[in-house]
Amino acid sequence: MLALAALWPGAVLSNQQREMTLSEKVESSDLVLMASIVAVGGGECLGMHRCARLNVASTLKGTAPVDMAVLFDGPIAEENPLCCEVGQTYLFFLKRTKGAYFQSANGPFGIYRVK
Repeated sequence: MLALAALWPGAVLSNQQREMTLSEKVESSDLVLMASIVAVGGGECLGMHRCARLNVASTLKGTAPVDMAVLFDGPIAEENPLCCEVGQTYLFFLKRTKGAYFQSANGPFGIYRVK
């Protein structure tokens, strides 16, 4: 099986997501903002994802809805950003999915914890 994988190296990396450039992330995002996590839902909230509620500190692109949620921990591990710890602050590059639900605009490369 390993020998077969060596013949098609692209197949081995097929589930990996390419990190966009900063300008690509901004362009593909509906919202770019700094926010802290105020609550995380315990179970599924939309389509097998968990949800985080935000306290928006500043908006760099777009207009954030008053009551919005960020989807994370979805069914495809390669698309999941390292998010969302209550009380922590993150830089978000987000695209709207449905209603007031948003998700990372670049999978694991669209949400960054700010230390």
